[in-house]
Amino acid sequence: MITALLLAGALASGDEGVRAAREEFNAAIARRDAVAIGRLLAPGYHIVTGRSDQSHGARVEAERWAARFASDPAVAYRRSPREVRVNEAWGLAEETGDWTGSFTSGSSRGRAAGVYAAKWQRALDGRWLIQSEVFTTMSCEGPAAACPPPDPIEEVKAGSAGRLAHPAQKLKITVLSTMLTSGQGVGEWGFAALVEADGKRWLIDTGARAETVLRNATELGIELSDITDVVLTHNHADHTGGLLTLRRELAVRNPKALSRAHVGAGIFEPRLQPDGKDANGLRPLVAAYEASGGVFVVHDGAEELSPGVWFTGPVPRVHSERNWSGSLKVRTGGGLAEDTVAEDSAIVIETGQGLVIVTGCGHAGIVNIVDHARKTVGGASVHAVIGGLHLFPASDEQLAWTAARLREAGLVHLLGAHCTGIEAVFRLRDLANLSRRTAVVAAVGASFTLGPGIDPLALAR
Repeated sequence: MITALLLAGALASGDEGVRAAREEFNAAIARRDAVAIGRLLAPGYHIVTGRSDQSHGARVEAERWAARFASDPAVAYRRSPREVRVNEAWGLAEETGDWTGSFTSGSSRGRAAGVYAAKWQRALDGRWLIQSEVFTTMSCEGPAAACPPPDPIEEVKAGSAGRLAHPAQKLKITVLSTMLTSGQGVGEWGFAALVEADGKRWLIDTGARAETVLRNATELGIELSDITDVVLTHNHADHTGGLLTLRRELAVRNPKALSRAHVGAGIFEPRLQPDGKDANGLRPLVAAYEASGGVFVVHDGAEELSPGVWFTGPVPRVHSERNWSGSLKVRTGGGLAEDTVAEDSAIVIETGQGLVIVTGCGHAGIVNIVDHARKTVGGASVHAVIGGLHLFPASDEQLAWTAARLREAGLVHLLGAHCTGIEAVFRLRDLANLSRRTAVVAAVGASFTLGPGIDPLALAR
């Protein structure tokens, strides 16, 4: 019955068709049907939210709704069109109206309202689909964490080829979770790092155990409560385990601390063990994180988070690097398939000396990541790679091939952490023509600074 109403409304002409499709969109929200929402969006759908966050892609938006429905059973939103104007000849329509919403933040309910504008286009099959939506919040009532104002717009300089370019002048990356320590902090099978670029700061992954990153940062004298954005490179528990503890503890000092989590599209998909249990390390945390006022920003492609600092989104697998366990499955339209950790993403920072890449595990393959970074951000050489590369089980042939590709990319510094493997770091050092000073096994507190290079601390010096 619902499908019949959708088709009858969406295929109607002009004003009536758009209004009917909008009503079906409202009905899909009411019944918590993210799939139906996705069917009403054009593939290249783009949204600017009420607080000016942006995301792109119908699949990304459907995943965002699915995650919200899972974390907040009482969430409710409605769009009420005031005017619809149609260009019948071109199959285009503009809709303007008012929106209202209610949601849960912690133990409190919040309410918001505002205005919106939407662009619709008629598809080849006659359905009206939303191409883009822009929402403006006019009022928000609730706890401070639920109603954060938008971040200020920063001035950026126009670069070559018409894109924005702003190479980082100051850059430091500090490892906060890995297996080794050099006198301060505790080690674990996990990864986290702090990125500081031109006065802005991001936390990359959150380690495995709930308290590790918090404890290590305290021992190292590093303050994390002023960081708004956390990047989760993939779903595994050894990269997401500290998320809730960090969010809750740091929010005591700053309600916006780690309140925005950047993730790659597909990260919320279940990862099935042979016994059918879900091994996705992030999914069990979604509801509590969002209840604390946190929001997930899902990226299906590369995006500049700040001038010169890029989140890759899911990295295309051009080369046949198999840097994952192969023991888990994901559901597809054709049944179960091997989990390749398709959402695996990285951070890329532009500098005057070349690109600096931070990886969590590098499940996409470090050569795939390097090639994608150079293609997306620019054709510059790669100055440094920091993080996990998942090469601890790699064969001699794989290490030789990887080192050759990294050498061709111009690699100068390698700070191999977590799942890179100790022996793998030493082999890459020799094969890529690096040195004891420029290729180091990372310890908690070890760092890379643009200019001086790697500070390995005493253990690896």
